Amino acid sequence: MEQIRVLTFRVVNNLLDFGIFASAYFLGLCVFLVVKLGYVRLADIERFDWRSMVMIYLIFYGCNFFFLAHYQVYHSSRLRSVSKAMELYLRSCVMALLVAVIIVFLFPFLIPSRLQLISASGIAYFLLVLKEIALRHLLSQLRRSEKYQRRTVIVSKNKKLIEDLQEACEEDALLGFDIVGTVRPDNEEDGDEIDQLSIPVLGTVDELDTVLEEHHISSIICIGTEMSPGLLEGVVWTCEVRGVEVLIRLALLDRLIYHAQLTNVRGIPLIQFRSDPGDTLGLFLKSVFDRVASLALLTASAPLLIVLMGVVRISSKGSVIFKQSRAGLNGKPFTFYKFRTMYEDAEARKFELIDQNELDGPAFKITDDPRVTPIGKLLRKTSLDELPQLLNVVKGEMSLVGPRPLPVSEVMLFDGWHRRRLSMKPGITGLWQVAGRSEILSFKDWVRMDLEYIDGWNLYLDFVILLRTIPAVLIGRGAK
Repeated sequence: MEQIRVLTFRVVNNLLDFGIFASAYFLGLCVFLVVKLGYVRLADIERFDWRSMVMIYLIFYGCNFFFLAHYQVYHSSRLRSVSKAMELYLRSCVMALLVAVIIVFLFPFLIPSRLQLISASGIAYFLLVLKEIALRHLLSQLRRSEKYQRRTVIVSKNKKLIEDLQEACEEDALLGFDIVGTVRPDNEEDGDEIDQLSIPVLGTVDELDTVLEEHHISSIICIGTEMSPGLLEGVVWTCEVRGVEVLIRLALLDRLIYHAQLTNVRGIPLIQFRSDPGDTLGLFLKSVFDRVASLALLTASAPLLIVLMGVVRISSKGSVIFKQSRAGLNGKPFTFYKFRTMYEDAEARKFELIDQNELDGPAFKITDDPRVTPIGKLLRKTSLDELPQLLNVVKGEMSLVGPRPLPVSEVMLFDGWHRRRLSMKPGITGLWQVAGRSEILSFKDWVRMDLEYIDGWNLYLDFVILLRTIPAVLIGRGAK
């Protein structure tokens, strides 16, 4: 019965989304007509090639449906927060828009309006969020009236954990857990406090099979730390045979930065912990965009690059391009390029200035560095010295957005937690740059900003950072 309800909910959800995207697509067309003509008339709409419009809609809907499914939006959402749902919808709509624009661009016989697609995506996101809120409210009301709840038992001897879980379930009816009792993980009753709870003790783990049958249990939550792996395996096996849902509180390690997910290796279930972004498709699209955009920028800025090469060559002795071994993804060294902004003997003079380092970590930085040439100061102020790094991006060694790459010699001095900034490909710009890098003098704060970027990464965040980079470069904020 539970599976039928879940399937019915998903079908209804999919039908609602089909209607939402159709409405958003039509409203996007209306927005296009209002912007272009100043009004909307039926006669203007009828003049469109509807065969082309229908094909574009199917592409628009198909892309959105694919990414909604990819981000598991259609999976059970009762344990997902509203903010997380909004994030998933946003990621899906942005990714679908990018792919839809690319697809229709490849087929000349389709004549889409970019304004229509952008407007439709924005309207669709707004309608999807409204639908999510409405469905959550409806399900909460139904579950408060004791409908569509999952009869649940808690396996634990920890009174506080049980009370906290009870309180959470009472405050958020959407969770749908009707806690009917507890189950002791062992036969020992000495020192137990769970007899003082408002819910009864239904038995022990050894009696779990009987408890499941007599009380018609749908879910089991294991939140005790006193259960051995063998005991947990027995609980999971007993529930698997009966098709009962099992939720287990992980007490393996006290870390919040990990993204945990269940994976399967040749039939062996494993819990995977990773601190880097796990969005494989998003990272692939990021890499594709990086290379295409960097190649286009290199081509467009070729005349400027030639002029800058001449200016650097004339201004002081030394090579035009500064090359240095820097740490890339997972610490792998690569050759880093930028226009030379220092005198030829800069590296040798670094040891003379080491006491003036303004950062409190392994990185080296001083204001009004005497090793910087007059032209170098201008290049740094305008960030034009960074242009050759577009070649690093095209080669796949760097990204447009990411943690700033540091010399291998400085990375070797990292503390243990600093090295996690190497879990993502380094970038030309990032949170540190747009926040005003010269105002941040604590290396720990610098690293924390990099880790904040890594932990919260998505394509939308990259887009925001790129937009914020433009004014930061134009006004020279934070660059010295």
